[in-house]
Amino acid sequence: MEEAIAGQGNPFVDLEEGELAGSGSHSRMSKSSLRRTRRKRQKLFKDKEKADLEKIYHQGISDGMNKILESLYNGDNVHLHYVFKHPKLLVHLKAAEVRNRQPLCSDDPEIINANPKWLFQPGIHLCIDQESDEVVFAVRISPWDQMSQKQKSHTQATLTILMDCATAVPSITTNSAQQGTKGLHGDGIRFTKPYGIMKAVGWHHSFEKNKSIATYAPLPTPAALTVYKNVMPKLPQVAGMYRDRLCTLLPHAGRKMVEESEELGIPSFAMLSLDASTTPQQPFANSLTLTYDDFANSLHQDNDFHAIAYGMWWASSSAGSQGPFSFEDAIDHDSIKGGHFFNGEFNIGVDFSRCQGLVEIFWRGKLDHHCTMKSTSAQGTTRWGTSVQITQKGVNAIAAFRNKEDPTRSIDYYKRVANLAKKLDVICKKRKAMDEVEGQEE
Repeated sequence: MEEAIAGQGNPFVDLEEGELAGSGSHSRMSKSSLRRTRRKRQKLFKDKEKADLEKIYHQGISDGMNKILESLYNGDNVHLHYVFKHPKLLVHLKAAEVRNRQPLCSDDPEIINANPKWLFQPGIHLCIDQESDEVVFAVRISPWDQMSQKQKSHTQATLTILMDCATAVPSITTNSAQQGTKGLHGDGIRFTKPYGIMKAVGWHHSFEKNKSIATYAPLPTPAALTVYKNVMPKLPQVAGMYRDRLCTLLPHAGRKMVEESEELGIPSFAMLSLDASTTPQQPFANSLTLTYDDFANSLHQDNDFHAIAYGMWWASSSAGSQGPFSFEDAIDHDSIKGGHFFNGEFNIGVDFSRCQGLVEIFWRGKLDHHCTMKSTSAQGTTRWGTSVQITQKGVNAIAAFRNKEDPTRSIDYYKRVANLAKKLDVICKKRKAMDEVEGQEE
């Protein structure tokens, strides 16, 4: 050990007793003082060597772990990030939302000073809480040009189903995090305006009399009904992709969502009916939400049944808030400035504008404060954000429906189509009758 220390240039190891190393001369000191000095110096060098060895050891473990993870993730680059909670920062950022009456922006001084860890490199990112050793945030970034042509075509065709859905269903205007913010002590305010558009497909508690649960209705127009009838039966393809990709991003989270939905009998957002004679019963997340048109919201926790939330983000062309929307090779996330997904609880997030292709995120929506920051899209472009969840209201609604054992207490896809077709037919007949009366008067 002393040879190793001396090799590092320890000036105290080879001194004669009574000598003190100096700049070109030696000074006299007591033997006991010299021995104490030598022991302290040698301990420092031993501690440093031990720390260096531990660093090499842990780096070896980390490198080995990365190799194991990359083999499990089929060769994807795996990045490990160790994170911890920032309770004081969260208070500060919530106060900024209240003060500014708008969602956070990556250019805000509060965010710049917080210096979050932004993820944007292709591959898998696993964020591990240093206190609990749990994965609390996970991201997969898959550039389109790194997918096989078959995988790219299938993925984009499946996501196009969702973009088409957005043209057929009404906007959700009751999402509290989009409308405003609440301080950690309940001092809530409304934003000066809502940012972007939110829509949804799946099952929710019904607002209609004597009904427990319902699917989201189409817009009351003939064009929307046509699209609704065309795309809703394709949703099982969407649900299958979301389920499979969640299970490959974070297997335990995917398995838990599937197992809990099966145990509770939660209908997948893709199921057209609760009637097993007409629709295969495939439990999964009951709700899928879609956001676009520079959507942003406040730091919040979700009101869901459990903490698992998972979603996909991508960029597309846009002819306006009602579409049509399509994938274009020239349009990617860099067409939209800002819009970071931010996990404020752990001061980490995704910088979409530096990402490419498909971005997937797992987060603990019920436990950790998170938000989508403000963004600005180039003309003719938009960024889509989606999430699948088992909502608490959905669980309550399906329980109420099961307790009544009355199939008439649900409004499924078939009833939505029949009811709207009937209404539109009545409107059409009234307009025709009015046109005939006007023609007679002329």
